[in-house]
Amino acid sequence: MPQPSFQEVHVNAPLTNLSVAYLQDSNDYIADKVFPVLPVPKASNIYFVYRRSDWFRDEAKVRVDGTESAGTGYNLDQQTYSCKVYALHQDVGPMVRANSDSPLDADADATLFLTQRLAISRERGFLSKFFTTGVWTGSTTGTDITPGTKWDAANSTPIEDIEAQQFNVKSVTGFFPNVLVLGANAYKGLKNNDEFLQRIKYTQRGVVTPDIIASVLAPPNQPEAATGGFKVMVAASVYNSAAEGATASMGFAATKTDALLAYAAPNPGIRQPSAGYIFTWTPIAGYIARIKQIPMPWLGTDENGVPTTRVEGEMSYDQNLVAADMGVYFSAATS
Repeated sequence: MPQPSFQEVHVNAPLTNLSVAYLQDSNDYIADKVFPVLPVPKASNIYFVYRRSDWFRDEAKVRVDGTESAGTGYNLDQQTYSCKVYALHQDVGPMVRANSDSPLDADADATLFLTQRLAISRERGFLSKFFTTGVWTGSTTGTDITPGTKWDAANSTPIEDIEAQQFNVKSVTGFFPNVLVLGANAYKGLKNNDEFLQRIKYTQRGVVTPDIIASVLAPPNQPEAATGGFKVMVAASVYNSAAEGATASMGFAATKTDALLAYAAPNPGIRQPSAGYIFTWTPIAGYIARIKQIPMPWLGTDENGVPTTRVEGEMSYDQNLVAADMGVYFSAATS
């Protein structure tokens, strides 16, 4: 046996080009992609809402020579928003910083850690506000829709199910929905549904993507998502619902079997209706985590005077439901 052995000539040390952290892809989050984000200067305020019914009546009348024209007008209602500030911090002490082996970087790790944790909080807030039952009224029944045959079952008709609701929203609001959000199972149900496969088998490769689903479902005058038309997205973020120290309980943040069909204004602004708006109080924070470092020298410094640092993340927003009749919620659309 050769001496020394290969174990004796090497002391295990941390790799400097590899570490493992569970950072989710930003594309898995939908909270910043569905409804338009509107920066506001104050934490709370009111905004005006033109009454929908006033804009769709036909009151023009034949004018007799020498008489006044028919008169009309519209009503204004008010709604409010109220942005809250969400914050989380992690302290990085000089001992941890000085004793960390490469490639560990306590300050950078804290920034990434807080950014993801705040994104999860924002996502779960969005889902609890919008991606849930008992919220939307734009369907043919005025309530949530559960397909008679689930989309992952044989002989189901998801295209007709969704089209019926698209045209109903159009009939009551004047706008076709332009976004479909799918839970994980709902996406798999559509992706593998025979209706979709039959529609695309002569024009597409065998891989069904959200964009291809969108091309099949696009209502009139909304051919391409890239030009502000109909788009499909999958709510694929996950989170751990267990408390620290307990066995992890991982799962999708969104209800896997459900779907939301809604109209989202391509560009927020005056006279632009939307099922929802995201108000973000930008003087304090935004809808994307704002990370700052706060020196705390009274808790210790290293030999170079670098102190304990509080890495703090903040977000400020109100995920505001604006028009419930511009959305349709499919509950238990798949198994």
